[in-house]
Amino acid sequence: MTRYLFAALLLVHGSIHLMGFLKAFGLARLDELDLNISRAAGMGWLVAAILFFTATVLFLLSNEAWPFLALSGAVVSAVLIIISWQAAKYGMLPNALILTVAAMWFGMLRISLENSDELQLLFSTHQYENTHETLETSFSDDLPKPVARWIDRCGIADHPKINAVWARQELKMKFKPGQQRWIQAIAEQYAFVDPGAFIWKVELEMSPFVQIRGRDIFSHEKTEMHINANGLFDVVKANGLKTAEGSLIRYLGEIVWYPSAALSKDIHWKPVDSNTAIATMRFNAMSADARFTFDELGRFKSLSAMRFMNEKDDQRVEWTTEALEWNRFEGIEVPSHIRVSWMLPEGKWTWLEVRVVEMKLNPEGKQNGLF
Repeated sequence: MTRYLFAALLLVHGSIHLMGFLKAFGLARLDELDLNISRAAGMGWLVAAILFFTATVLFLLSNEAWPFLALSGAVVSAVLIIISWQAAKYGMLPNALILTVAAMWFGMLRISLENSDELQLLFSTHQYENTHETLETSFSDDLPKPVARWIDRCGIADHPKINAVWARQELKMKFKPGQQRWIQAIAEQYAFVDPGAFIWKVELEMSPFVQIRGRDIFSHEKTEMHINANGLFDVVKANGLKTAEGSLIRYLGEIVWYPSAALSKDIHWKPVDSNTAIATMRFNAMSADARFTFDELGRFKSLSAMRFMNEKDDQRVEWTTEALEWNRFEGIEVPSHIRVSWMLPEGKWTWLEVRVVEMKLNPEGKQNGLF
């Protein structure tokens, strides 16, 4: 709906400028347009009208050239309005709105280009070949029994080694305890096994006028959480040690989507009981632990770890993930529906549910998606 309202604004604003041209050349009697417009100025009004009309068409066609034409039209319009300020000053209001929307678009474009560059850097530093090489059959000798049972169950022993994963996700999110309404979102993630890394991008609409874009990146080169509103305002931009530690724990928790990572030299397993094991991962002079629980069928069931909620916290809080459903993608069984919670002093706060709707193993470069 908002899209069509903005298109209507461009169209109406362009029509008013066309009226200015018609009046300047005496092509129409427009008494309601209380302006004395010279023929020279009338040509300017025509140029603005053409720019706004063209921008409207391109905007509705989702052509990326529309902001350039809309901005040009707004600049020409602003000059004309300043010349006839007393009679036309209220025309600055739609110009201001057009400039704001175009600035938002440019801001989102800038962020998207940065994300795309980050993804390309990850691909360049995680080069791999799609071969038919499979895992050694003796891998289970060094793993706790529940982990070996899980590895065997998910099917990677008979599958070419997973070096990277691309996944498309549907999300439900809450931003604070006590919030009743779930916020719907879509996300896309690339994860790499050796060395461990991921980049995750999410898009959600808080309201017709507030668009949120988020990106988390975890790698040897850069670890950062960045959330932006409307391409103009940074809501969160965190890249401190606590954020890095949290990203390490997140990566460790998400190896259930790319189980080859469980055999990485950076991850060490310690048995607890017949269904539980603790994984310790070391990365960039940091280390993190997570407790994995598996069911009697060998499927991943849940994970628990202590991590900071944000950079300002002084104490870690228990963070959990629970598998609700499982599915096979390219022959590998992974949790396809996960619930994520914080165990707060006042009780369990489930803030995120993730559904994996599409997954590709060892993708060859960037997929057609959010990046």
